[in-house]
Amino acid sequence: MRLLWVLNNPVFGGAHNQLLQLIEPLSRRGVEALTLLPDDPASGLERMRAAGAEVITTPLHRLRATPDPRVQGPFLARFRPEVNSIRRILRERRIDVVQPHGPTNPHGAIAAHREGRAVLWQIYDTRAPMSLRRLTMPMVVRLADAITTWGEALAREHPGALSLGERCIAVYGPVDGERFAPDPARRRPARDDLGARDGDVVIGNLAMFNPSKGHEHLVRAAEIVRSEHPEAIFRVMGAGSPAHARYEAAVLDEARGRGLGDPLVLDFFDAGARAPDLIQGLDVFVMTSVPRSEGMPTAILEAMTCGLRWSRRTLAPCARCG
Repeated sequence: MRLLWVLNNPVFGGAHNQLLQLIEPLSRRGVEALTLLPDDPASGLERMRAAGAEVITTPLHRLRATPDPRVQGPFLARFRPEVNSIRRILRERRIDVVQPHGPTNPHGAIAAHREGRAVLWQIYDTRAPMSLRRLTMPMVVRLADAITTWGEALAREHPGALSLGERCIAVYGPVDGERFAPDPARRRPARDDLGARDGDVVIGNLAMFNPSKGHEHLVRAAEIVRSEHPEAIFRVMGAGSPAHARYEAAVLDEARGRGLGDPLVLDFFDAGARAPDLIQGLDVFVMTSVPRSEGMPTAILEAMTCGLRWSRRTLAPCARCG
C-alpha cells in the first residue's frame, strides 16, 4: 500500500514530525509513505529528506487567516491546476491512500476522490474559526473515508466529524520513547549547547514561530519570572515562518522592550533535528499556545517522555504583562 501525506503548510511542524516518526513502523506493516510538500524553500524539504522521507514537491497554496483578496487570490486562482497536478502524482506514483491535513486544505482529498483513492483526513488544530469549520466540514465528511483528530475533544470542535462513528478516530502524536527518554549523559552537553551555567533553571519549549503558539505570552511570563527568579533562563526552539515574519519581529521587539534582549536570558532558535538532544537540557517545559489553537501537541508528549515538569497555559492580560 502506498500512502501520500499532503502537507500544505510551508514550514516544518507537527504533521511533518509525525510522518518522520511513522515512516519506519508503517514500512514494517507494508505501507510506503510519501510526502507531498509545497515547492517552497521553507517547506522543510531538506529536513524531511535528510531524515529519510521520500518527498515530492509541487505548487501548493493554502487558505490564509486574512480576508485580503491579494493573499487569497493565488489560492483560488491556482486551486484547480494544483488539484490536477496532485491527480497526476497519484496516477504516476500509484498511490492508494491520501492523507490531507486540516479542513481548509482540500486539494489532496479532492484529487484522491476524483481518482478513486481512499481519503484519510487528519485534523490537528482549531485555528480555522468555527464559521469556516461549519462551511468546510460537510465537504470533509463527504470526501473522507475516515477522519483522524489529534485528541478526542478536537472531533467535537469540528461539526459532523463524530457522525462518521468508528471512522472518526482520535490519535496522538507518535513519540520515540528511546530518543526522548531521560538521559543524564546527554543532559550536560545539552545544557552547554543551550548556554546554561551552573545554577541556571532552563525553561523552554518546542514550537514553530507562528501566532497560534503564543510566544508573546511566554515573553511576558518570562519578564515576571525573571523579576523574582533571576536564575531562570528561557530557550524557545522552533522554525521561523516567512508567512509570519511580522509576528516574529513583533515578539522579538517586545522581548527587547521588556529587557529580555540578551540571548543568554531568552533565546529563540530552530533546534531542527537536535530537539531530542537539546530538550534534555531543560528543567521546565512550558507551552503558551493561544486558546482554541491546538489539538494534542506532540511537544507536550515529548516533554513528558523526557521526564520534564511542564506547564501549559495562556496568561490572561494583567497590569504586569499587558
